[in-house]
Amino acid sequence: MNIPHASKRTEQLQIIIHKHGVKGYGIFWLLNEMIAEKPQYGYPMQPYWINDIALKTNIEPNEIKAVIETGLDYKLFTTDGKNLCSMLVNSEIERLEKESKKKPTTKTKKTETNTKNRKQITKK
Repeated sequence: MNIPHASKRTEQLQIIIHKHGVKGYGIFWLLNEMIAEKPQYGYPMQPYWINDIALKTNIEPNEIKAVIETGLDYKLFTTDGKNLCSMLVNSEIERLEKESKKKPTTKTKKTETNTKNRKQITKK
């Protein structure tokens, strides 16, 4: 999923930048990308999950934890105690779902055309 980065002007993201600098901003987007890659759009908060992210990204665990805590404080992230979720990812999913309901996909159009053609052939 492609998460639009146009949201960087929001007040909450300005707080991330103010508190954690550009590195914190990068960590924030990295976390969003990792969340978006998960099947249920939530990063599992298993034991040592922050250390796991730190090893994969070469970022200090305390820096990751600080960005997560700020994100939770300012409602950029949410958690159910088992998964870390992103409000930006959630809103992008909602936007895409609404968009897909409004416009039929090319495959849907082809299916509709094929169905109409089949009906016309059988009527003849």
